[in-house]
Amino acid sequence: MEILLKRIILLHTLMLLLTVVWNVFFSTGQDTIDHAPISIINIILLAFSILYLICLYLIYNLNQFGKQIYLPLLAFSIGLIFVLPIEFFAHKTHITVLLFDLINISAGMILVLIHYPDMKHKYSR
Repeated sequence: MEILLKRIILLHTLMLLLTVVWNVFFSTGQDTIDHAPISIINIILLAFSILYLICLYLIYNLNQFGKQIYLPLLAFSIGLIFVLPIEFFAHKTHITVLLFDLINISAGMILVLIHYPDMKHKYSR
C-alpha cells in the first residue's frame, strides 16, 4: 500500500504541475500574465498551493502532520469553488478538463489510502 500511495502522490503532483504549465503556456484567454492584476484571490491561491504541495511531501514521507492536514486542505479547496469567480473555472481545452478530473480522482485515492487501516501504523510523528 505504501508504494501505491507514493506513486499516486507523485502522479498527483505531476498532474498539478502539468496543469499550471499548460494553463500558463497554452491559455487562449484575453487576459495574459502581463495584464492580469494581482488580487487577494491570487495570493490566497498561491499560499494554498504551496501549503498543499508541502502537505503532499509530508504524506509522501509518511509524516503524521501531513495526514492530519490533508482533509482540511481538501475541504478548503472545495470551498474555494464557491469563492472564486466563475471565469476561473472556464476550461480552455479538453486537456485541462481531463487533468482536473484526474487530479480530483487522485486526491480521493490519496484520502482513502492515508486512512486505510494497514497504513495507520506507518505514520511517524
